[in-house]
Amino acid sequence: MRRILKRPGEREFAPSATALYLPIVRVLPLDQIFLTANAVLGAPPAESPVEKNIRVNGLLKMLVGSDQGDIGPEYRIDDHWSTKNPALGVSKSYPSFAKSGAIKPIIGRYEGITDTGAVRVSAIPNNDRSTDRTLEGIDTVIFATGYTPWPPLRRVLAPEILQKMGVTPETVNPHANLFLSRLHKQVMYPELGRTIGFVGMQMRPLWALNEIEGRWLAGMFAGKVDWPTDEEVADYRKGIDHLMSIGKVKDALLLSSQGGYLEVIADTARILGIDPFTAALSASHSPKSFVSAHYPPFGTVEPREDTAKALRYLSLGIVNGSVSPEFVSKAVFSELQGKWKLTRSLTSKLPGYPEGEFEGLAEFHPRVRTFTAVNMGEGQWKAEPAKASYLSIGRDVPEYLYSEEGGLTTKSGQVFHGKRKYIYHNSGDASQITAWFVKTDGNSVDNFFHHLDFTKAPEKLGTPGVEGDGGWKAAGEHLCAEDWYWPAYRFVFCGARLEKFWIRYRVLGPSKDYISEAMYVRA
Repeated sequence: MRRILKRPGEREFAPSATALYLPIVRVLPLDQIFLTANAVLGAPPAESPVEKNIRVNGLLKMLVGSDQGDIGPEYRIDDHWSTKNPALGVSKSYPSFAKSGAIKPIIGRYEGITDTGAVRVSAIPNNDRSTDRTLEGIDTVIFATGYTPWPPLRRVLAPEILQKMGVTPETVNPHANLFLSRLHKQVMYPELGRTIGFVGMQMRPLWALNEIEGRWLAGMFAGKVDWPTDEEVADYRKGIDHLMSIGKVKDALLLSSQGGYLEVIADTARILGIDPFTAALSASHSPKSFVSAHYPPFGTVEPREDTAKALRYLSLGIVNGSVSPEFVSKAVFSELQGKWKLTRSLTSKLPGYPEGEFEGLAEFHPRVRTFTAVNMGEGQWKAEPAKASYLSIGRDVPEYLYSEEGGLTTKSGQVFHGKRKYIYHNSGDASQITAWFVKTDGNSVDNFFHHLDFTKAPEKLGTPGVEGDGGWKAAGEHLCAEDWYWPAYRFVFCGARLEKFWIRYRVLGPSKDYISEAMYVRA
């Protein structure tokens, strides 16, 4: 699952046994960030769908770390789009590919395909980033039409029932929203009577939502919970504006969210007379993630052992997992992709070795896995033939070819042009980041250079970058021929984005005794 960075909430956490350095951000699964009791009980309810959308988009900007304008103007959530219900896409690598130009977005609506195979796109009204255009040279068109429940329903429901729903068995592909827009609160179809209901038909079919929908239907079928009145159904179907006009703000907010996960749970819990969010809010950890184990027991008053176990796992995952090297290394590695402005200072204790300032441009270029890094123990790694690998947008990037080029200005005023390459490798399930030298062909892996160990704190040398406050830090050591290298890193995030980082090397050998520290800022 996609992981995202978040600043600590009400309390700080003691580092776990595997995390010696406490950063200012933590790494958690996406659902533990969004799906919290605080989101339901921690703020006064919005007064309108527009206000709610502004709040949600503001939260997303904070978590992402920007308004997405850094990716490209087409992605920026400006004042206009901040009032709209956000459409989310979750991907580890898409933003970097889009920013690099490998993905070229076009804002518009699909109109059709011409006789020559071109795609016609029409502008979106009131959007200055959208124009009518025709796209030539199209290889493939993918229609991302989303989820539709039609195929299984056509097989299990009688023709007379389907007719009441507005379709027939001969209907080939009804619109995905045909059922969702008519289902009252995602669960019932009043035209079909009170003997049938639907669970898991909403836009976000998650287990906690499925469970409470099942409880609601079971209660209505058993006669313990009232069915919604015809008036309630009619008001709901007349839409958001009508609900607002008659003062049903909560229903308007629910409808405007298109069946949002927490919104539906809160509304259904109110109908059932239960309060699972207060239980979630009482947790000692932060964020106070909501899971179905927070529901009170159903059908029995006996304590449930599996419930207590689930909540213990949740607590351990938030407290310890959020600062684990496994989570951190993945978050760091996925954010390295792209171009960076580089400045490096060189300071030597030996005469004759160049000192000065290097300025240039560096790039972490993503590529398929070209080898497999094997940990031999005692700080040694070796490269073996690559296992099957591929590079796909949205999945983990397994490897980068790092390159830098620029000029070194020495203290005496001389200028030297230089370039170098390394390979940064993510070791799959081990979640280890390793750096390797590159052969003279400029592409293939050579000898092992060093490993980023996020359980090690950099030694104190008085350098301002690596030893600055905040951020994730990593260190290592490696003997290269006769020279010892002590690498150290610091990674600083803004929201989920890597904003800048530093790399420092202390090198000691028969003819070397120097320190270099480089700062990288997004180009």
